[in-house]
Amino acid sequence: MLRTDLSVTRKRKSYHHGDLRRALVNAAVSLLTKTQRWDFSLREVARCAGVSHNAPYSHFASKRELLAAVAAKGYEILRARVLTHCSAWKDKTG
Repeated sequence: MLRTDLSVTRKRKSYHHGDLRRALVNAAVSLLTKTQRWDFSLREVARCAGVSHNAPYSHFASKRELLAAVAAKGYEILRARVLTHCSAWKDKTG
């Protein structure tokens, strides 16, 4: 019997990223770390994250919002490092 429903046998063309917001922030942090510059574009961040050039706009209305998320991530990283060092210092001093 010949199958007429080809949509079942074809691979899905649409793609759902999963955690796009985190991927975009990580891509921006990566670009920032690599270039030491803030002048990258949202299109460049999307390329680095491996998503379409319009994808960042589903989570960030502007580059400014993305940079705010990058700054928040930086503070989270700083907080974790400070807590780790404080804990190690406390363990050493008793």
